[in-house]
Amino acid sequence: MFGSGELGSIDNRSNSDIEGAIREALRRHVNNLNQNPSLPKHGSVRMSTGVSLVVQRVAATSTEEIDKIISELEALREHLRRETERVQREIGGYQKLNQSALDSAQVIAGVMARWKAEHENAPSRSGEAEDSPILSQGNAASD
Repeated sequence: MFGSGELGSIDNRSNSDIEGAIREALRRHVNNLNQNPSLPKHGSVRMSTGVSLVVQRVAATSTEEIDKIISELEALREHLRRETERVQREIGGYQKLNQSALDSAQVIAGVMARWKAEHENAPSRSGEAEDSPILSQGNAASD
């Protein structure tokens, strides 16, 4: 999205650096204007025309940069919107999975409680090892 230094370079420059760069651009442009025979010969008209052209160029460049940043921010906003939707879908999936796990744990706990109650209430058989219903069923299946 943003290249290294695109926005950072603006933050790192001081006002005097920017003003100096503008002055230098104006000086170069005025020198170029002095060599341009198509402009009026009168000095103040030539200077105001030159300054006007420089301001137009700077404004156009600034506007282009602002438009570029706006489009990058819009793309970033769209990316964030898509990512938000994706994360919400993922969270919904985890909520369903978590609820299924809780429901399964409750069913298992209920079955274990019934087995424990049946095992504790069952009359004790003398001489036989007390097995849980699951172990008894498992032993019968292996016989």
